[in-house]
Parts: sequence; structure tokens; C-alpha cells
Amino acid sequence: MFSWVFKVKIFPDVSFAANNEWGVPKLDLAYCPMALREPFLPWGSRNRQLEVYGSWHFYVEDYKFQALWNNPQGIIASNPVMVVEPNFSIPPHSPGVTALYQIYRKRWLSRFWQIQGIFTIVDLNVPERHADLNMLGVPMGWCAFATRGDRKNISKLWIDWGIAKKKSGLENPMFIVYCGGIKIEAICLDMGWFYFDSHRG
Repeated sequence: MFSWVFKVKIFPDVSFAANNEWGVPKLDLAYCPMALREPFLPWGSRNRQLEVYGSWHFYVEDYKFQALWNNPQGIIASNPVMVVEPNFSIPPHSPGVTALYQIYRKRWLSRFWQIQGIFTIVDLNVPERHADLNMLGVPMGWCAFATRGDRKNISKLWIDWGIAKKKSGLENPMFIVYCGGIKIEAICLDMGWFYFDSHRG
């Protein structure tokens, strides 16, 4: 007989209040930013022991930030003002349970960083079929969102924008788009969204 042991987390042993049956932590509205603090940097682009006083995002390969799940304190030394939630990859045809776990992980990390005084930008970059799951733990009135642009699937950008408007209750919530090329950049310029095609040091 085989015995399976799943290592969920090494540190810390902390639980957060949830507003859903799955226990996905509810974000604290007090840590929803009203403006973006620059520089806006991809995790791993500079020494993590140096203070950035800006924002980290995680639109990079998962292996570059996977260790934060076991030790979320790894981000604290750089003293960021805010972070985009870690974008744990969810393949397009993943079952709901896989998506739920990845969403739980990013929301747990976000909530943990909030109690360290770090503002949070909600990540919308998930497959469309899991968009509802991705809103678990995000309270109504949340007004800061980010996604990754895809020039081959521009309709997804508009879907994400619709989600941001609905959840925030605003006509113009803060909306950040990372990469995507000239077409995506043009849309962002026209709509008044933030667009980054690379990090600004």
C-alpha cells in the first residue's frame, strides 16, 4: 500500500477569514491601492535583497516565484509598496479543482502580504472558463487589477476589463496590462490603462 504525503506549506501556519465555501482568503479592502507605485518590476529582475519601494509583478515563469509559497517572507526584504498577485499558471483545459488550488495559493499569499503592510493588485490572467473562481475572496469594491496581454486573444482583454468594472463598481478602475505588443499597447493608450512592455528600472 502506498502512502501519499502532500507538502502544502512550510511556513507560516496561518489561516485567514474567507467569504466562500472553499476557504479562499478574503482580501482586505484597506490594502487596495488607488494608484500604481513605480518602478513596476517583474519578480527576479533585480536583487531581491535590495529595496525597490515600488511594485513587483509575477508575469514570469512559475519557477521564479514558486519558493514564495513555502516562504512568503522572501518578498519582505525588498520592501515593496505593492504587488500583483502571483500568477500561478493554470493551463486552459485544467479542471476546476486545479484552478481552485492555484487561485487559493495566490490569494493566500496576497492576504499574508497585506498583513505585512503591502498593497495588492488582483491578477485576472486566468483562463476564461475559470474567471468566476478567480474572483473568490475578492470583495466588491476592489478597484485595482492586472492582466497579461495576448495579441492572439484580444477578446480576453475586454473580458478582463469587464470583470474589473463589475467587481469595482467603477467606470474606470485601475487596470494594468503587461506585454502584448503594438495592438495591445494601442488599446491601452486609447482606454487610459497602464501598459508595460518591459520593466522600468
